[in-house]
Amino acid sequence: MKKAVSPIDGRYEKQTKELQEIFSEYGLQKHRTEVEIKYLLVLSKKGIIRKFNTNEKKLLERIYTGFNEKDFREIKNIEKTTNHDVKAVEYFIRKKIQKTSLKNVESFVHFGLTSEDINNLANSAQLKKGIDLYITNCFSLVKKLKEISSKEKKTAMLGHTHGQPASPTTFGKEIKIFVLRMENSLEHLKKLKLPGKLNSATGNYNSMQVAFPEKNWINLSKEFVESFGFENKKLTTQIIPHENISRIFNEMALLNNIIIDLDLDLWMYISRGYVSQKKISKETGSSIMPHKINPIQFENSEGNLLLANNLLSFLSSRLQKSRLQRDLTDSTIKRNYGIGFAHSLIGIKMCLNGLNRIEANRKKILEDLKEHPEILSEAIQTVMRKEGNNNAYEELKKFSRGKKLTLEELKEFIEKCSLSKKEKDKLLKLKPENYIGKAVELTE
Repeated sequence: MKKAVSPIDGRYEKQTKELQEIFSEYGLQKHRTEVEIKYLLVLSKKGIIRKFNTNEKKLLERIYTGFNEKDFREIKNIEKTTNHDVKAVEYFIRKKIQKTSLKNVESFVHFGLTSEDINNLANSAQLKKGIDLYITNCFSLVKKLKEISSKEKKTAMLGHTHGQPASPTTFGKEIKIFVLRMENSLEHLKKLKLPGKLNSATGNYNSMQVAFPEKNWINLSKEFVESFGFENKKLTTQIIPHENISRIFNEMALLNNIIIDLDLDLWMYISRGYVSQKKISKETGSSIMPHKINPIQFENSEGNLLLANNLLSFLSSRLQKSRLQRDLTDSTIKRNYGIGFAHSLIGIKMCLNGLNRIEANRKKILEDLKEHPEILSEAIQTVMRKEGNNNAYEELKKFSRGKKLTLEELKEFIEKCSLSKKEKDKLLKLKPENYIGKAVELTE
């Protein structure tokens, strides 16, 4: 969109387009219409109103399955009069059935309900679709990381702790850590259930009970909510408790943080030359420095995920609070669900785009690893301890701390040590590139 206020619907529309049908005002009204229609169908099924024949059921279902831009505009026109968006949906449906055989049940559209009975289920339906899309994109990222991890599982690489040369690892193993972290968090996210309720103005079925005291409204509500795949909240005010939704947002923020951590590491690997970026001839890296290929995909990913997490964290915290039985604060806040999902999707897709443009620079990784044989001091002092040297650490500290040693200097030190021939021979064969422990096995 040329005049979009937010980059979500402007610069990044390609990455977020799938969310428009879900979280837009159009999407919200479509989901509200679906909940209203399904409630009317349940009233018929439970004998509260007359039974609908097959054609009548199909007629009602088509109102939400065939929902289109014209229907949305009609609801918006009604809202100009009602100044109430849910009431506008009710009047829209009533108008749809006024000239059909269903006209005698028109008064049962939105029967006994408060707006929040419709809104909470519509919102959870939106979130369900948004979460499914989010999870799908996360798994695309995981799949790519698995490919890289498998390909580079034997690529020995200098480790860095506190930014300093440390015990070697492999590039594949370090990538595999992110795979497992994401998979674990995704499993948690998939298990979290969205909430729902259908119990009128203050959660007590007041008007429903007065109208039909013989009907089991508690069971009807439970069945209706669970038919959407949601967890029924039996005891509520006018609004549902939002703990489940907060947990979902917290888990999404956790996942986003894992990806941010990946972005940061990849940025550092690129900076050190461990990872090369593909040269795309028509692209420009800098407006003045022709030689540059900037890691903009990972920087973009980081920025968008930080934005997403700020909103997700706010939503998670603020949705826990409501004045007495109801205030409208949460209503306007919930309209921003899509923004948190949008920035998350942009971040995930940008990271994936970056991964598709890189490859491990094995030559540089190996050169850098060989430049730091002093990291073998860890192994030497450990073997010395094994053979009973109580001052092993102190001796190696004096010999190696803060120094850039050569492999020959280390070998000389080993030769002078009071070690058994077997252990000396083992240490003399050690090189930075084969000092990787169980990294390959752990990756596999």
